Amino acid sequence: MKNLVGAGFEEPQAEAVVGTVIAARAGLATKADLDVLRTEWRADLNLMRAEVRADMRELKLELIKWLGGTTIAMGGIAVAALSLILG
Repeated sequence: MKNLVGAGFEEPQAEAVVGTVIAARAGLATKADLDVLRTEWRADLNLMRAEVRADMRELKLELIKWLGGTTIAMGGIAVAALSLILG
């Protein structure tokens, strides 16, 4: 505050400026705050990755079931068609 008064500010003005700077500084994130946030985001991202992988595994199994069933049905249709044609 002495620097501001020395630079020509009135004491109430200097106090207001210092108070504003202190209040603004209180709202700033520190490196530690950012490290905590980064750790939380990484944990969330890893959880989402695991969930997506689990969903992909489920979809893969569902797709295999449908393709297998379709293949068997097509084979049955082909056999029935051949037996009608040939027989």
